[in-house]
Amino acid sequence: MPTLPIKWKLKNKMRLNVLTSFIGFVIIIAGTYCPILRPFHLYNIDAFGANKPYGMVLLLVATVGILGTVFNQPKITRMAALFSLGLVVLFYVLAWLKVHTSFSFIPFHSIDAFLTRHIKIYHMAHIAHINTT
Repeated sequence: MPTLPIKWKLKNKMRLNVLTSFIGFVIIIAGTYCPILRPFHLYNIDAFGANKPYGMVLLLVATVGILGTVFNQPKITRMAALFSLGLVVLFYVLAWLKVHTSFSFIPFHSIDAFLTRHIKIYHMAHIAHINTT
């Protein structure tokens, strides 16, 4: 008796780019809670410690991106992805500027450079090194 081939028609197939964007938005949400600055090795500053409204905007854009991927809205997902990329790059540049201009009011350049060296900017390689040791 011959068998008939069954063709499965899935309405919501999860494509690779949808999965990638979903993972990216989850990483952005997790990244807002990761430390970005460590002044004088005393405490860690994350996105909310540096600027709470900016951290909330990052969370909001990532949440809109996740909702866009779940409801299969590629235009919303693409716009949220580009906007979140711009926000993350801007946040990193602003954190770098905050470190290098925090002590610019001190008239002595050597003291300014000494204090600036003691504020650590975390990046992914540094965090990975901390987690492995």
